[in-house]
Amino acid sequence: MLKLSEIRDVVVADMPYRSGFMFLNGAKFYETAHYNLVLYDTVRVPYIVFNEEGTRYTRKNVGFISQRTIGDLIVLEGMRQSGDNTPLTGFSEKASRRGNTEMLANGMVDFVAWQHNVERPGAI
Repeated sequence: MLKLSEIRDVVVADMPYRSGFMFLNGAKFYETAHYNLVLYDTVRVPYIVFNEEGTRYTRKNVGFISQRTIGDLIVLEGMRQSGDNTPLTGFSEKASRRGNTEMLANGMVDFVAWQHNVERPGAI
């Protein structure tokens, strides 16, 4: 059975990312003696459904759960069952790096500075 931390890395790495809200609040993880469970929180993040199924305006993230995430988990479980215990650095690095680079690319630092009324050197 996969470790909960491995499942979390795959789920979070495969989530669409724009502002980070889905990344931080979109999934809940549970572990029992018999199974691991991931629940996508569509009450708190209702646009998970639109990303998974697509809309008439965009189909960019269609299948991010049913195809990408499930596919990656199946491949990972197959690796573990065959005795391949290679660490999942790709997923964990993507998940941790993603928050920093994409928030910077989306202007989050400028937004936070504006919210706190802080002048940033070199900011327009």
